[in-house]
Amino acid sequence: MKKEISIKKTLIIKILKSFIISLLIFFILEHFGEFNYKEYFWGKYVVYNTLTSNDVYSDNLLLSDIKYPVNGYFETYSEKFPYYFQATIEDILYIFALTIILTLIITFNEKFKFKIN
Repeated sequence: MKKEISIKKTLIIKILKSFIISLLIFFILEHFGEFNYKEYFWGKYVVYNTLTSNDVYSDNLLLSDIKYPVNGYFETYSEKFPYYFQATIEDILYIFALTIILTLIITFNEKFKFKIN
């Protein structure tokens, strides 16, 4: 005898919404990090220090070629974006944790209503 597991469509929608909200929150938080320009005798590095204590190095970027800042500062947002994106990807465990928490909060609020008199 086979047993059937059913998942409501609303639960999947809640999880997707929570994941998107978590992703946006962490992507916005990554903008508050700090760029450091370091030059060693074997090469140059741009190190991006995030708020979650992750470091993103310029030689490990996913989306673009390595672009070194002029005079230690980036000129455009498009030069900073790969660092923000990489930092968000490296914080994926925090994103999943926040997704679970938000899903539980949304589900709890739909099942129980608080009334203050």
